[in-house]
Amino acid sequence: MAARKPKKTKSLLQRLAEGPVICAEGYLFEIERRGYLQAGAYVPEVVLEHPELVEQLHREFVHAGSDVVEAFTYYAHRQKLRVIGRERDLEPMNRTALKIAKKVARETGTLFAGNICNTNIYDPADRKSHKAVRDMFEEQVGWAVEAGVDFVIAETIGYLGRDMLIQKKPEHLSPSLLLRRRVRQPAATCALVPRNLLQHSRIVHPQSLLETPLRS
Repeated sequence: MAARKPKKTKSLLQRLAEGPVICAEGYLFEIERRGYLQAGAYVPEVVLEHPELVEQLHREFVHAGSDVVEAFTYYAHRQKLRVIGRERDLEPMNRTALKIAKKVARETGTLFAGNICNTNIYDPADRKSHKAVRDMFEEQVGWAVEAGVDFVIAETIGYLGRDMLIQKKPEHLSPSLLLRRRVRQPAATCALVPRNLLQHSRIVHPQSLLETPLRS
């Protein structure tokens, strides 16, 4: 049987020029609801233990209307895995999640996104924590770049200083970045996008109460 040819995918900018871009996610909660994750740790070990489930969930989200397949690497960073004694699974978990997401994205003609998220070790007053967080972001973004992502989503980022750590990554780790920043009051989420995307205001996330580009 001949291998399925990947569909041609329009870039994020091309899609934004035509209208809204929908990024549906929430894999952690959906997989917990199905009984494959235990509430509390919320680490995506299901990527390694049940990869077929993750692939099917990606396909369901695309079927429901998502324009983006986001790799299931939320909380798959070094600090979180260290807490539960699975730091050795860090790279396999990230690379496997990226491989699964890329497969579905290329077969369905959707965008392929990497994902990084908040940590619990960032302290605005502690420069050592800044380096630790930046190192974690860089290794995850590095794997995403190697996998060929169309862009990277950074989500639930609650500190402006941590935002800056993400945006100052080395040039060789610089795909387009969409930053969903958690605003502590009110309970809303905003999108902070690179300069070349600031003219676009049609990035849509169905779980967000508010998403607009931040210009300051």
